[in-house]
Amino acid sequence: MGYNKSRIIKYFYALIFTLCFFMSSGGNTHAATLFMGPAERYTNLQSAMAAMNAGDTLIIRDGIYTGASNVITRYECPPSSSTTWTTIRAENPGAVVIDGQGIREPFTGLPPSLINRHWVFDGIEFRNSSGVVVTLVRSSHVKFIRCGFVDAAEGENDALYVGACSYVLTEDCYSYGNARYHFNFLASQYCIARRCVTRHDRGTHSMQVGFQAYESSDVDFQNCIVIDSDQAAFYNGASQLYAFKIPQVSGGNINFRGCIALNNAMGFCGIQAGSASFDSCVGWDISGYGVYSRSSGTVGMNHMTLGNISTYGTTGDGAVKRVSNSIVCQNTPIGLHNGGGTTISDYNILYNDTNYSGVSAGANDTQLATAPSLKYLTGFGNGSVVGNAGATVLFKIGKSGTLWGEAGYNIPSTTESLWPFPNEDIVRAKMRAYTGGGVNGARGFCANGQTLTKYIWEYLGHTIPDEIYNGGLVDSTSPAAPAGVTAIIQ
Repeated sequence: MGYNKSRIIKYFYALIFTLCFFMSSGGNTHAATLFMGPAERYTNLQSAMAAMNAGDTLIIRDGIYTGASNVITRYECPPSSSTTWTTIRAENPGAVVIDGQGIREPFTGLPPSLINRHWVFDGIEFRNSSGVVVTLVRSSHVKFIRCGFVDAAEGENDALYVGACSYVLTEDCYSYGNARYHFNFLASQYCIARRCVTRHDRGTHSMQVGFQAYESSDVDFQNCIVIDSDQAAFYNGASQLYAFKIPQVSGGNINFRGCIALNNAMGFCGIQAGSASFDSCVGWDISGYGVYSRSSGTVGMNHMTLGNISTYGTTGDGAVKRVSNSIVCQNTPIGLHNGGGTTISDYNILYNDTNYSGVSAGANDTQLATAPSLKYLTGFGNGSVVGNAGATVLFKIGKSGTLWGEAGYNIPSTTESLWPFPNEDIVRAKMRAYTGGGVNGARGFCANGQTLTKYIWEYLGHTIPDEIYNGGLVDSTSPAAPAGVTAIIQ
């Protein structure tokens, strides 16, 4: 039988097309799952990553991984892709640690130009760096889920440094120990920190901050918490201490939604540039300023709860500062202070040594003769006391896993309770065991008989409602104070 040239040519081109498609997809038309651990084929991170193709998943067995072969660098890293997500995750969240042992950086890389990564890191703790703990530079589409960033080197070193990046998500992550800045977004845009917890234990730099957006634009901080950062003796006389901060250069559109700063020897937020908005945020038991603005842009504060602050609830010489629908109480010596520019107040509830300085009382402000009897910092059960004023922090903000611009990325849920706080058992266990630099980690919400949720809910002295640990909240309406509740201690 003779050969059909036309058919042979068609088969040849079909083969070439198949090979090209195979190579362009990283040689991986079907995503594979790889395993890493002492008893696995891949015993270290770099050998496992070298075997991966875009779209693969690497599962790391529980353990502490050290040495030069267990760090991520510019050249030793997961494969990048413009469309396909590649995942490296812990077999059990929090049980995999990449430890720099103080002699190397667990995760660093400086590509010369922006790279579309499509990376997901899930459940891994990076710690004990010789410099910055995790350095992510000139990269887009990267997700850190349930990851920890712990103990940067002393000096000008961050726990998580995101520089010149876009579409980066940190979700249900945590940071504690030593750092200059714990979550630092520099010259980046379209980034989200969602439900992340920072406890600042110690630092040596003149500026020490929980969450920061520097020279960045379009950054959202959603349900982020800075808590029990009360170790002033270990901050080495830092001149600037803030839970949240926007430094001198900012592209604007920096948003804080449902965030909490509680029991901190640091100010709530310092703003030096750009526009910023705060919605349903809590600053309570703070040594330092509440919201301090020097920005030439507009800073909006809506539905805030700012109380027990050692200086001013709000202050600064920024151009425009708007405070509305907020509770500003028990701040010493002044609730709303203005050092320059304009501060506009309306629909606020105030009770302070002095309610206003350089600020005119709003037509709809209420000045109380006695302190408001707040039930919970989350706003639950406060309705009959303060009406619609103050923060309400009951439900998750932003659909889990979404990047900036994706459907639901910044929309408050009406059905997903924020409490119990996600990942709180792992976060507490990690922070409770910390003793770096002589710091006592078993304090605050990490003390005996506490959880993160219980600690925040009971901070004002009222027992946590039963439904928080038994099914969660079911709607966004604050019900009447429940009767006959008992404490839940775990």
